[in-house]
Amino acid sequence: MSAFKLENVLTDDLPTRVTFATEIGRSGIKRCAEIGVLAGGFSKVLCENILDITLYCVDPWTVSRNHRSQRRLERQYNETKKLMRDYNAVIMRMTSLEAAKIIPDNSLDMIYIDALHDYENVKADILAWEPKVVPGGIISGHDWKHFGVTKAVQECALLFGIKHIYTTCEDPKEIHPSWFWRKAE
Repeated sequence: MSAFKLENVLTDDLPTRVTFATEIGRSGIKRCAEIGVLAGGFSKVLCENILDITLYCVDPWTVSRNHRSQRRLERQYNETKKLMRDYNAVIMRMTSLEAAKIIPDNSLDMIYIDALHDYENVKADILAWEPKVVPGGIISGHDWKHFGVTKAVQECALLFGIKHIYTTCEDPKEIHPSWFWRKAE
């Protein structure tokens, strides 16, 4: 398990999720999972900004309500493999809930949820992955202003006794802010 400091991360003044990744990288986090990878763009950002990271890239790359072209998903899967080949990344081509059964509890410093954005799936992802994060680690994700995401995150935060959910600021390049909280110690 990593020992890391989050003083610079826990702020509402982070302009983008790239800044979030940079600050996370400075905090000493080493073992992370990104749930919902698509083409691997943010996976690469995490790997470039977190020294010696082990990143679990979880995505089934299969047709869903959000993604209707299997051909396009196959291209995105291949892009992800190509982007991640120079990093310590473990590509897990399976659903979030399938992958959560494989990853041991208390083994990750951070999770970043950016998969299906409806209320039920976001809540299921948070509930399945929160036990995987060490006490004091980061529970986070993307698309804060998406209704299903916001509602699920707020309900789960309440369930876990979290008093403040942090978000990145709105930025013209990033329509939907990221959200995050520190898991209770």
